[in-house]
Amino acid sequence: MKRILIILAALALAAPARGDVAGADAVARDIKWQIKNLGDDSAVLRDLAMQKVARYGMTAADALVRALTTAPPAALPHVRELLARLPLTSPDDPPEVAKALQNYSQLQASSRQETGYRLTALPIEKSAPALLRLIAYEPNEFVAWQLAVRMRPWVSKCRDMILAAHLPPRPATLRLLAWAKPDRAVERMEQAWALARERLKAGGDTESAGLLSLVTTELTTLYRQKKQYDIIETCWRQVADETKDPNAALNLLALLIEHNQPQRVEAEWKHCAGWLAGDPRALYLLARAAGARGDTQLERDFIATARSLAPHDAEQHLFVGTYLMQRRWLDLAAGEFQRVLDMVGADEGDRAFEVTARLRLADIHSHRRQPDKEAEQLDAAIHLYRVFEEKGGGAVITDQINNLKCRLLLLEASRHGKSGNLAAQEKALRETLKLTPNHPDAVIALVELLRKRGAAQEAAELVKSSSEHYRTRLAEQPDDAENHNNLAWLLANTETSLDEARKLSQKSLEIQPDTAAYLDTLAEVHLRLGQAARAVEFQKQAVELEPESLDLADRLKKFEAAAAKAKP
Repeated sequence: MKRILIILAALALAAPARGDVAGADAVARDIKWQIKNLGDDSAVLRDLAMQKVARYGMTAADALVRALTTAPPAALPHVRELLARLPLTSPDDPPEVAKALQNYSQLQASSRQETGYRLTALPIEKSAPALLRLIAYEPNEFVAWQLAVRMRPWVSKCRDMILAAHLPPRPATLRLLAWAKPDRAVERMEQAWALARERLKAGGDTESAGLLSLVTTELTTLYRQKKQYDIIETCWRQVADETKDPNAALNLLALLIEHNQPQRVEAEWKHCAGWLAGDPRALYLLARAAGARGDTQLERDFIATARSLAPHDAEQHLFVGTYLMQRRWLDLAAGEFQRVLDMVGADEGDRAFEVTARLRLADIHSHRRQPDKEAEQLDAAIHLYRVFEEKGGGAVITDQINNLKCRLLLLEASRHGKSGNLAAQEKALRETLKLTPNHPDAVIALVELLRKRGAAQEAAELVKSSSEHYRTRLAEQPDDAENHNNLAWLLANTETSLDEARKLSQKSLEIQPDTAAYLDTLAEVHLRLGQAARAVEFQKQAVELEPESLDLADRLKKFEAAAAKAKP
C-alpha cells in the first residue's frame, strides 16, 4: 500500500489547479476517508497525500482518474488497482440500486460493464448517481466510454446532475458533458481528444489507439456539422500517423474521395502503405479514386485485387462488405456479401456469417427497390434463424424472426396495395401490428386505408394510441433519436400535430446529426406544413448522404415538383 500512497502524493503534484471544487477541509476529509478505506501503513504519507491533493481542490478519486492520463506507464497498473478499489456504493443509494451494485467485481471489466447494464435497466432518476460514479471511477478508459454511451438516452433528464457532479476530466466524462451542454460540445470533445492523445503518447495500454479513434470520430462529427473539412482531415492524418491505425488512415482516404479530391488519395495511401498493406478496404478506396479520375481500367484492377484477397475467409469478406455498405457503395458491398454466400458451408460459424450476409443483401435490395429479391433473402434468413432457435437461441432469436416477418408482411402489404387488393393489404398490415405493435410504417399505411373506407374513428384511435406509445418511451428516454424520428414520421404522415412533428424531427437530428432517414422525415414535415422549398433543401442533404437510395431520390423529385408548383 505504501507504493500506492506515494503514487497518489506524486500525482497530486502534477494535477492542474481546479477552482470548481470548494471547501479544502471537506476535500481533505474525503481523501482521509478514501485512504482509510484503502488501508494505511504510513500516517506521514497519508498526510502528505491529503495536503498535496487538497491543495488543488481535488478528491483522491479525482487525482487517480487524472493519473490515467498523466501517470508514467509503469505506474498505470497501480493507479488502476487503486481506482478499482474505490467504494462504489453510497449510503444514499436506493435499495434497488444497492442490489444492482452488490455483485460488482472491481477486478473484472465484464462485471463492471454488467453493473452498468443493470443500472440503466432501473429508473434513471434512482440509478443516475451510481452510474455517474461508475463512469467517473472506472479504471479502464475504454470501458468508461462504453458506459457513457449507455447513458446517452437519459442525458437530458440528468443534465443538471451531470453538470453539478464535478466529474473528473477524462474522455468518457467529457463526452457526457458535451451531450449535456451542446453549446460547449466542441470544446469538451477537443479536450477529450487532447487527453486521449496524451495517454497514447505516454505509452498507454493496447486500447489507447482504439479510444483515440472513437474520440476522433465524435469530434469530427461535430466539425462536419460546421463543414470544417480541413480540420477533419488534419485530425485523421494526425491520428493515423500517431497510432498507425488502419481505420484512421481509411477515414482520411474516404474523406478525400467524399470531397472530390481523388487525385490526392494515392499519395496519401503511399504514406500509409506500411499499415494498410493487404487491406482490401484500402484497395476499394483506391478503386473509387481511380474511377473518379476517369481511369476505369485501374478501377477494375483494384477491385479485382481486393476481391482476390482472403479467398476462403468468409468473415473477412463479410467485414469488408459491411465497411463498403457503411460507405454507401452498394454494388461493391453486394459483391462481397455474395462471396460470403458462395463460400459458406454447413458449419455453425459459417451459418452465422451467412445470415448476416443475407440480411445485408436484403437491405441492399430494399434500397434498390427489388422487393422480390429482398423477400428471398429475408425468407432464407428466417430459415437460418429457426435453425438457431431449435438449438436454444432464446428470446433474442425469436425477436429477430418476428422483425423479419414484419418486413415480409410490409412487402406483402405494399404488393397488394399496388395491385388494388385493399382487403389483403389491410390483413397484412394488421398481422404486422400483431407482431410489432405501433410499427410506424404499418400504422401510417393502415390509417390511410381506414380513412379511405370511412373508418375515421378507428384511424384516429390508432394514431392516438401509437403516438401515446412513443411519447411514453420518450418520457423514459428523452434522448432517443430513433423514437423522436418515429413519432415525427407518424405525426407527419397522418397529418397530426405537424408543429410537434417538426420539433421532434429537429430534436432527432440534434441528437444524431447527418442521418439521412431523419432528414427525410424533416423534409416530409416541411412539405406537410406547406413549405416545399424547405423540404427540397433537407431532402437534398439526405440524398447527399445516401446517393444510392432510390427512395430518397424519388422523394426529392416529389418535393421539387411540389416546390415548382408552389411558385407564383
